[in-house]
Amino acid sequence: MRKFRISIPSIVSIEMYPIKWTRTFDIIKSDPIVYFLSPEGSETFPKLLYRAEKILDWIKEHNHYQNILLVTHGDIGKMIYAKFYDLDWKEILTQFHFGNSEVLLLDKNSKPEDRHLHKVKQHNS
Repeated sequence: MRKFRISIPSIVSIEMYPIKWTRTFDIIKSDPIVYFLSPEGSETFPKLLYRAEKILDWIKEHNHYQNILLVTHGDIGKMIYAKFYDLDWKEILTQFHFGNSEVLLLDKNSKPEDRHLHKVKQHNS
């Protein structure tokens, strides 16, 4: 099978094996990520946000007045951040990139815009 490159309305370029496109995509474009909002067979962002809420509920219930280091992938990390500060998840996707080895602060005494404690230049973007 031969690989080829396609473009979806000049928004994103994807390299893949030949497939027949049968639907359009709901996306949010940010720098450097393009988020597909309704991926077939995958977890949606509203479901991811619900999972983030359950993680925060568990932490509140089981860990009183202690600092916590929570290591995550970028998307769930952003949803935990959105839920913690009660922010719109769609806006969070475009506000900042949460990359490899970065550290975000979640603290009831800090402002959401003071989020990055450690930011790393990403080489995969």
